[in-house]
Amino acid sequence: MRSAVLLIALATFGLVQSANAASGDWRQWGYTARGLRQNTHESQLTRKTVPHLVLKWSQPVEISYSSPAVANGMLYIGCLDGSLRAFDAISGTPAWSAKVGSHLDSSPAVADGTVYVGSDDGSLYAVNAESGALRWSVIVGAPVVSSPTIAHGKVFVGNTQGTVFALDAKTGMIKWQQSRVTNGAISTPAVAHELVYAADAGGLIYAYDEDSGQVAWMNGFLGHQFAGAPAVDADNVYILGDSGLKALDAATGSEVWEVGAGQIQSSIAVAHGQVYSGSLDHLLFDFATMNGTLLYDATVQNTTRSTPALANGVLYIGSDAGTVEAYDAKTGMSLWSAQIGGSVVSSPTVSNGMLYAGAATLNAYGLP
Repeated sequence: MRSAVLLIALATFGLVQSANAASGDWRQWGYTARGLRQNTHESQLTRKTVPHLVLKWSQPVEISYSSPAVANGMLYIGCLDGSLRAFDAISGTPAWSAKVGSHLDSSPAVADGTVYVGSDDGSLYAVNAESGALRWSVIVGAPVVSSPTIAHGKVFVGNTQGTVFALDAKTGMIKWQQSRVTNGAISTPAVAHELVYAADAGGLIYAYDEDSGQVAWMNGFLGHQFAGAPAVDADNVYILGDSGLKALDAATGSEVWEVGAGQIQSSIAVAHGQVYSGSLDHLLFDFATMNGTLLYDATVQNTTRSTPALANGVLYIGSDAGTVEAYDAKTGMSLWSAQIGGSVVSSPTVSNGMLYAGAATLNAYGLP
């Protein structure tokens, strides 16, 4: 069985935010390159309206860890059969399907009319967002099961042998690559403060200079077996390991605080001074970014390996029992849930008044 990290995994905040249209498009796994997984433009789905969500459409698209990307009225998703598929985000009408490998765990990322996705065949693909036609593909030497991150005209991605790549988004030319990581798979990178942050399957996190690839610092959970995707705010980078949650100074890598966090095999979402995660302990965790204080650990019905999504005070997460669920981010109180089927280990996407999640099928929920 693959390590959990295999199946997850910008200089200023204003510039990163501009990568997503004000409409609320969710263009890459972390929403922005910082990996915080918060849609700051969502206005339709609120604590009051979420309990009224209904199924809008469903497609028989079997997915694993790939999470939907939404851009310019289209939804993109990677499938277990190796196809990258596109649908109308509102109606669910299929637009195109492109074969880009044997198996896709990687979540798509969209920028400037191009969709980027990693594949188990050891390549990174770029296709036309309107037609699915191949623009370029680059062999990166080992399967890509985490997701590409786009920032400043570059695509950052890691493979399962511990190599991090920076590629030109237009041409696919490799700008730099670093193989210092020796503990296997790379989680989805985060980009901020002119650094690229990437964690490995051994619990370590590296910060690389965005332009040169030179290592700026290294830290993490020494001797452990898991590290989730990093998330970066104005001051710190946050990372989950199998022993807890750490906050590191984003510039230097020095430890700010560390707390225990139960049995967790996912990554985190960060918003408004709080860090959120589900767990295998039937708990939903909320920690303060300032000092790691546990704000609540709400008991939930199901275990989860899905990474949360945040929007407008609501936290969305998938469960191992095949449900997608919504909680009040302030209190952990359950607001809504729906059955999808299978085990929902991918991460939900919230965009323009719609919630997207999938496992055995890809489902879209909206207000009546």
